Amino acid sequence: MEPRHVKQSILTISLLLLSSFIMACWRGEDKGTVTVTNTSGDKKVDDGTSNRNAAGNSNQAGDTGEAASNEFEGTAGSVSHKNYNGAPVLLREIRTAQQSGFDRVVFEFDGPDVPNYNVEYVDKPVYQCGSGDVVQVAGDGWLAIKFTPANAHTEAGQPTIADRERRLSLPVLKELEITCDFEAEVAIVLGVSSPNRYRVLNLSNPTRVVIDIKHKNK
Repeated sequence: MEPRHVKQSILTISLLLLSSFIMACWRGEDKGTVTVTNTSGDKKVDDGTSNRNAAGNSNQAGDTGEAASNEFEGTAGSVSHKNYNGAPVLLREIRTAQQSGFDRVVFEFDGPDVPNYNVEYVDKPVYQCGSGDVVQVAGDGWLAIKFTPANAHTEAGQPTIADRERRLSLPVLKELEITCDFEAEVAIVLGVSSPNRYRVLNLSNPTRVVIDIKHKNK
């Protein structure tokens, strides 16, 4: 018969191993994919990965993790999100990249909240909100995005997005222009070669609004 202290030691070790196994499972689940719902009601998943340069702000390096299937119907109409009633959300970064079958634009925000937004194709001319000056944006289609309440500058007035006018050479996306950052409104116009169908995704960890524009309308 084994001494009592030996049995107690075996029991203690067994409990520690079981506890470690449970914690490992919990941590693995916590780092897994996050299920979200876009404005059309379709469930999408994102692996939370992104690709950015040392400065943390790149106009060529977008999220490398597939936020959803490459195949999507999309829309040529307007898409809105109007569920937020809090303080202005800070737009921290804008990234663009080519994916298989579409071009992607990623808007990353501080904190857990997505501001209200509206996305739709507009006709020329495009105006700067403060001066009213006409802005020349490349392309044959212009996708306008408006975030409210949101800022693209800090409380000290420093822009969080350094390159506010970007010439791009992606298959569809040709230019990105910030046309407004005033009174808690941030507006961006995407110049595209053709007003193709697109989708909008709300993603978390970090908080992002993703716009995918199809290379071809199929």
